[in-house]
Amino acid sequence: RSFVWAGDNNADFSRDNGMPSVIIAGQTAALSGIFLWGHDVGGYLGTATQEVFLRWAAFGAFSPLMHQFSNSNLGPWDYGEEGLAVYRQYAQLHMQLFPYLKDCVRLAITQGAPIMQAMVLAFQSDQAAAEYEYQYMLGGCFLVAPVWKAGFTTWEVYLPEGYVWVEFWTGESFEGGRAVQAEAPLEKIPVFVRQGCVVGLIPEDVQTLVAVKEGEADIKGLGAERVLQVWGVRELPGSHVDNDELDARLTYSGRNAILEVELREPLQLTVQVMHQSIEEFSVSGQDAPPGGAKCEKTQDYLGRHLTACALPATRGHLLLQWTVPSPR
Repeated sequence: RSFVWAGDNNADFSRDNGMPSVIIAGQTAALSGIFLWGHDVGGYLGTATQEVFLRWAAFGAFSPLMHQFSNSNLGPWDYGEEGLAVYRQYAQLHMQLFPYLKDCVRLAITQGAPIMQAMVLAFQSDQAAAEYEYQYMLGGCFLVAPVWKAGFTTWEVYLPEGYVWVEFWTGESFEGGRAVQAEAPLEKIPVFVRQGCVVGLIPEDVQTLVAVKEGEADIKGLGAERVLQVWGVRELPGSHVDNDELDARLTYSGRNAILEVELREPLQLTVQVMHQSIEEFSVSGQDAPPGGAKCEKTQDYLGRHLTACALPATRGHLLLQWTVPSPR
């Protein structure tokens, strides 16, 4: 299988051949059965402004494929230190999403579920959702609303009914069935996560998917470290991750979370509970490593608060449990 490319698009916000037309094109391709799809970040024809380039980079980070190429021969380093820093953040985020996107590809192949899902497809019983054609689901967890107009620092996002949605950057939760105004500076694309999702990631400091031997290069390659990111206290189909490396299923009983994990090969697993404090994290099961997990409250490179519980390298069956504090 190969990727399909969006074409030679204008480096602007025009609806006819600029960034908004590409947002529509990706969803249309997906509805037509083309799920491996990408586009030129910043557009190809003409010279993108810094705003166009970074808004497009944000869209690229939450696309099946992210790459940058244009006939202006400009790269992220040509948009100043701020532009380079924001682009690097989005490129890093896209790299982290590799296991999640790989899972999405598997579902597309086995079940026909597009990676980019138009609102009209993903939420067929919600008539209001169909009106928001410039936002989409990336897999079953991420609701993505790229900013495609100049000068906006907030952006209207419709949150489909029947779910609780967690703001990607702040952790604020919203009941679905309404539109909200999301903060949208250049470095924060409006994204909401369906509460209850478990998202498979690689660590934030990995710079290439190729294994790098120690001393061979001054970059970090992909090793045995993996991350499971937990978003809120609710059970969903997205609460199950199943790939060639691991199987993980999240359930809740009151305030008690239970994450049952089968590591199919030796992995060093970290569980990140996003935007929440937790209590009494425990590791059990026939293959539980001695010493359990080391937990700490921390912030990631995006400035988001989380609780990270790291396990030593192991394989086999594990039962991870923790308690979410009662609301005050």
